[in-house]
Amino acid sequence: MPKDLKALAMAHRRAALMLAHAVIFALVHWLAFALRFDVSADQPFFIDMHPKYAPLFAVTLALATGLKMFVFAHFRLFSGWWRYVGISDAINIAKASTISSIIFAVAVFLLLSPHGYPRSIPLLDWMLTILAVGGLRISARALREKRLWRATALSAKRVLIVGAGDAGETLAREILSRPHLNYVPVGFLDDDPSKHGAYIHGTKVFGGTDELTDVAASLNVSEVLIAIPSAGGAVVKRIVEMCKKAGIEHKTLPGLESLIDGRATVSALRKVTIEDLLRREPIRLDERAIGGLVRDKVVLVTGAGGSIGSEICR
Repeated sequence: MPKDLKALAMAHRRAALMLAHAVIFALVHWLAFALRFDVSADQPFFIDMHPKYAPLFAVTLALATGLKMFVFAHFRLFSGWWRYVGISDAINIAKASTISSIIFAVAVFLLLSPHGYPRSIPLLDWMLTILAVGGLRISARALREKRLWRATALSAKRVLIVGAGDAGETLAREILSRPHLNYVPVGFLDDDPSKHGAYIHGTKVFGGTDELTDVAASLNVSEVLIAIPSAGGAVVKRIVEMCKKAGIEHKTLPGLESLIDGRATVSALRKVTIEDLLRREPIRLDERAIGGLVRDKVVLVTGAGGSIGSEICR
């Protein structure tokens, strides 16, 4: 797409988002009054409130909507993609809603307190704004992922993730957000008893690694993903032997020394190699003794391309 057309499309999208938010903010403020009073079709604003509140409603509707538009724009909440909404977006929504509601509350109570403005309105408006704006974004992402997931779930490989720690959670999250990977996580295994029975992204931790064969059979698993980068070679070897005995395909994430950037993603998965079975506990060097040996000296390290030599150079 040409740059000018792309820029025009982005401008139209931003304008549409701003208009949608303005409507949401107005409806939220109306709903705050509706919850405070009663809804009645016979009233000017469809709210059965005292006549003295009608002018206040019109004024505060414009004030609340304008303030939120300004603060939400400051937090760049009209520029994000709803399909990728995450924790940072939720935090920004909460911040923007809180800041705009505080400014709104101070303004109305300083300017309108003589008119007896209902004190519960700003609080209701704040809560409803977070629920409405955050809920719509989450719903948009959930509907998109569910639609994509349905298109591929029937033909996807049913995988059992061994490791319910950070690496396993990241792996499951990536699989669930990318249906085209052709995987569907159906369970976790972890040797930490405190995790048994817990759910991660809606997927249950069924038990320890000793139960791999039985759990894989009961869940009709077609592949096992070993997501324990910190595990020693003996642990990986035992899991691999169980997979081979059960005739299940298996892949692993590389060890911690290979995951320098800290990312445990599907792209890092590979077949188990001899290096995975030879993993060992990291060797702790006596830096004080080494320092006494090489301080103020010119040192030649042979084999500096290996793990030990490179650590000595470091």
